[in-house]
Amino acid sequence: MRRIQIYSPKAARMLVLFSYDSLAAWALAESCPLVEAFCEYPGFIPVDGARVMADLWVRSGGHDQIIKIDGGVELAPELSEQVATYVDVEVSRVTPDWFAQHRVWIDNWLQINPYIVANARFVTSAMLDRVVAVFDGPRPLFDAEHALRDTDAQLVRTAVFMLMHRGELCSDDLVIRPLATTTLFRRSAAYSKPRSWPV
Repeated sequence: MRRIQIYSPKAARMLVLFSYDSLAAWALAESCPLVEAFCEYPGFIPVDGARVMADLWVRSGGHDQIIKIDGGVELAPELSEQVATYVDVEVSRVTPDWFAQHRVWIDNWLQINPYIVANARFVTSAMLDRVVAVFDGPRPLFDAEHALRDTDAQLVRTAVFMLMHRGELCSDDLVIRPLATTTLFRRSAAYSKPRSWPV
């Protein structure tokens, strides 16, 4: 069984995941500004008459939902009798193939997350204000780095990613192509649910 450790800025703690599909589910939850909170492997749920471990609990807009990955790794806690079972919660069942539709976004987020984890503490509110002001229209990442030449480019890039993480900037490019200095970002007029996210 795989053991994947990754730091979640949204949860402000290290996560331990046991499959690449669980990592993909986390990346979608972490990167969606509408998701307020989540928890990996929150407890058991009934599925097809069996008691199985849920993969992710997600809260979005005050709405709670359990994500179960069909065909994924089935975990068996050592003290299963002490693990809660959730019966009155909405369950969305997804398959590994479902994640394939979002592979570009997921891969991009796995590149973005380390910037936020390593550098967010060095990005000030004033810097975020300066960076967001650059985006008076759709602009490539390079424009922000060039406009703030007096600031370390890595911190400018981190600020762009932090603003996207908060939902103040968005990028349609990251859905269809790999992250690059030419990736376009724009201000978010309002948060809108990604049509493909089950929450």
